[in-house]
Amino acid sequence: MKNKIIILGVFVLVAAVGLWIGFAMSGSEGGDPNKTTLPQQGSLKQFNRIISDFSYQPPSVDVNKGDYVVINITNKDSVRHGINLPAFGVADFVDPGETKQISFLADKTGSPELFCSSDHGEKLIVNVNG
Repeated sequence: MKNKIIILGVFVLVAAVGLWIGFAMSGSEGGDPNKTTLPQQGSLKQFNRIISDFSYQPPSVDVNKGDYVVINITNKDSVRHGINLPAFGVADFVDPGETKQISFLADKTGSPELFCSSDHGEKLIVNVNG
């Protein structure tokens, strides 16, 4: 009988620790796995850009260091374009007629360029202010 009580106690303890870890990892917002957590020091910056005639319109975005950046890129050209911004780990493609969303944390200052993997056309300048 004593062994059964000990085993039951261990089971309850393990279950309680598991629930506590799950609650702690979900955060105070209710644990929605689809919710984007923004950096504390920055804000969400959203932009829409069009690739047309092998150039971005408008040709730049301005953000602050610490901002979480979302850029919706619509390809109006008849060819597939690469979307590369190595400074922030972005590497993708956008097909003709498609809109692709890229996102990153602007954790470095400077003016990196978003470019096509085929290196044709003009680049999108991402100005990150300190």
